[in-house]
Amino acid sequence: EQSNFVIQGIASSTSVYHYGTEMSIDALRGMKEQIAKGVVILPRHETLSGGNGLAEWDEVIGRTLSSEIKRSDIVEGAESEMGHILEVTSQLYMEDDRAKNLMRRINRGELIGQSIGGWFDKVRVIEGKEGAIERVIVEEVTLDHIAITRAPANPDSYGLSLFNVRSKLNNFLNRSQ
Repeated sequence: EQSNFVIQGIASSTSVYHYGTEMSIDALRGMKEQIAKGVVILPRHETLSGGNGLAEWDEVIGRTLSSEIKRSDIVEGAESEMGHILEVTSQLYMEDDRAKNLMRRINRGELIGQSIGGWFDKVRVIEGKEGAIERVIVEEVTLDHIAITRAPANPDSYGLSLFNVRSKLNNFLNRSQ
């Protein structure tokens, strides 16, 4: 008996993020290891309780199961490097109303993404002439959470989808009646 929803989508890639940083393949590998151990899924980055901190334990709606690094076309690669994506498979807790609401929105075909939350532990800066910063490449990340978001900073992170076949089949059967 399936007790949780399983979703899949891109959590990170080697694209240049909207705020100008980019992930190295080593950063993706480090995140892959952390994701395998289980990183919490939150409905947003910021806590609802008003503090500046991260969301609290009672806002956790799921946990990562696994991830895979794949070569892929990416939205905004730096120079001519081959792009890579970090595709994450996660479970959402079925008894949580926020998870149920999210599943309904994914079923409707809404474009929902995910966004990594954590700390950059090691960063490489590439300077151009006269010391102007041209690229900021993240080499190591410590993940705190993955947030579900409508506007991820990573341009490749849109389009969460349902992963478990039974729910896809049930959705299809319900629509065709």
